Amino acid sequence: MKKRIVYKWCLIASLLLNALNMYPYDFKVDGFYYNKLSGTEVEITYGGGKYLSTPEYEGDLTIPSQISYQGNEYNVKSIGEYAFFACNNLYSIIIPNSIISIKQYAFHGCI
Repeated sequence: MKKRIVYKWCLIASLLLNALNMYPYDFKVDGFYYNKLSGTEVEITYGGGKYLSTPEYEGDLTIPSQISYQGNEYNVKSIGEYAFFACNNLYSIIIPNSIISIKQYAFHGCI
């Protein structure tokens, strides 16, 4: 009986933790999804799951070097993992000098 109760509580805790992480991004500004890296730094990320059936970015894009969100200014410092995953309708992208890292699989499947 004790094992069954512990199992149920573990299952409930697991479901609650997953619900807290429903979105892989912290906020969205002007069509880009962002994760906070520190107090004033963010990275471009994806808006859905890792294996998207519909690309989230397309056309000609310019990544901003700075953004404003809820009265705070952020410096865009990185392009995160899977940020532009499978974006096969992405024609061009202008990356500002503020970007200091492009993480693994950032442009995987774009060609």
